[in-house]
Amino acid sequence: MMKIDFLHILIGIAYLQLFIINNFLGPKVELHQFEQTISQVDICLLNIYLYLNFSFKTTINDHLICDGETPVSTVEHLDYLFQATKVFNIEQNQTNKNWYILARPLNWCIQTCSLILRCQHETENTRKIERTLLQLQELIDQYDYKSPSSSFRLEYFHSTPIYPTWKLKSYIAHIYVKLGLINNALDLYLYLKKWSDVISCYQLLKKLSLAEHVIREQLQIKETPDLLCSLGEVTDEFEYLERAWILSKERSGRAQRLMGKYYFNRGNYEKTCEHLLKAVEINSLQHDTWFWLGSAAFRTEKWELGVRAYSRCTNIEPDNFEAWNNLAACHTKLKQKDKAHKVFLEAIKCNYDNWKVWENFLWTSADCGEIEDVIQAYHRLIDLKTKYVDKDVLQRLVHLLSENNHNEIWTKIYQKSLELFGRLTSQVTNDTDIWELYSDLCQLKKDDTSIDWHMKILQQLQRAHRCAVSQTSSWESEINTIKSVLKLSNKLATNTIEKLGEHSENENFKQLCHSIRLALNSVVTRLKQKYDSSLMTTDENMSDDIQQLEKSLSQLTDMLRKN
Repeated sequence: MMKIDFLHILIGIAYLQLFIINNFLGPKVELHQFEQTISQVDICLLNIYLYLNFSFKTTINDHLICDGETPVSTVEHLDYLFQATKVFNIEQNQTNKNWYILARPLNWCIQTCSLILRCQHETENTRKIERTLLQLQELIDQYDYKSPSSSFRLEYFHSTPIYPTWKLKSYIAHIYVKLGLINNALDLYLYLKKWSDVISCYQLLKKLSLAEHVIREQLQIKETPDLLCSLGEVTDEFEYLERAWILSKERSGRAQRLMGKYYFNRGNYEKTCEHLLKAVEINSLQHDTWFWLGSAAFRTEKWELGVRAYSRCTNIEPDNFEAWNNLAACHTKLKQKDKAHKVFLEAIKCNYDNWKVWENFLWTSADCGEIEDVIQAYHRLIDLKTKYVDKDVLQRLVHLLSENNHNEIWTKIYQKSLELFGRLTSQVTNDTDIWELYSDLCQLKKDDTSIDWHMKILQQLQRAHRCAVSQTSSWESEINTIKSVLKLSNKLATNTIEKLGEHSENENFKQLCHSIRLALNSVVTRLKQKYDSSLMTTDENMSDDIQQLEKSLSQLTDMLRKN
């Protein structure tokens, strides 16, 4: 604790010194006889994942004098630049607020390098990209300025990683490509004669003839594997890729990758796998090569190879949702449902609004028995596709709930399931199966014997019955439809008789039972009008269903008359 407190004091003194540097308004003083040691305040990032730990090579400078002397010398600025470069290399995509680079310019080379470093740091920030481009252009222009003098500019020149103008222009062109300004980037690359980048720009602009012209001109100067690969890619001719492979002494991963792509576009997936496997042996860090290999393996049903390829692809590029999705599909084909379920979770993180990924996650969750994930996925699918219906999954959900023990966790999940069905039936109001499943779900709550709950169960079954009868005007014309209507009618009659015995004294419940009796009676009447008794007895199952319905209808009528 004493060490930590001491470090806090030193950090405070360091920040005070930096504050003085930033806010000192006195005259600039030349330090001819003032001895300075490098790294008086050396802030080193020791552990960027646990916490920031600061170590100091020397004690804080005792000469913190604002008037008359400059607290920090040019040598120290050079050291700060070195430390900032180290931090930039460690966490290039993160902003570290504890680091400051040259608040006050003292040296031309150090200031220029610091501004370049800041531009590189801000390139990923879209809000600052315009300022970055303007700053880089100004840095290029300053090389031609007459002021300051050459002697001033060359001070500490060999101690700083100063950039030449052509490298800065190349970096601007690189930013243009990222922004989609391909023509602007092309002009710069042509000026710099960076032919590989010129060829890439022509390919992005779909100007393949110009790209081929540049490639052939460069091949006349010197034949290289990369140029032959580019020519094969532009002309789509396999012989150039073979020449590139031979010329590279069988070490060109790009040649093998383009060979694999050549065969993939022609549907020869076996050859694709053969060449892409060689490509990843040479260079295993290209995510697109692994993705192509996974796609070819998927089409040839090589599921183990597909898992390997897509796993490597997701390791290199974790935000590639297609790779995650395909990896989960490979696990599914290998009957590894638990692994597929976990992988689909990663795919969802990468693309939260893709309904196909959510649908795959829904099916896998249902197979794995993950009820909460099924409910979450179904809600999200309703968000993305308003009237989304998957009856198999809903049936699986009800079945899973019926098999689980009734405890506190079950009660919470059950309540969420009721909310899901309530939301679904408010949007899909005319589906027989959904209303029937909703009724089955409600009946799982056996400890609730209230009138309202039993009325809710019967009302849902009644709506299912109404949809079955009214969906087609001539349902009695098809045998399969008749069987489904009879099955649902018997189910409704049985439930009504059972619950009427418990609530026979309630008038509202009796009115509901009367309306159900009329609906059931209508089914029997329409069947009798359509068919005679001899035709109905040709199917034994259908005959039994009709007899059972008539018997239940008679029993229900008697119960209502007595009450």
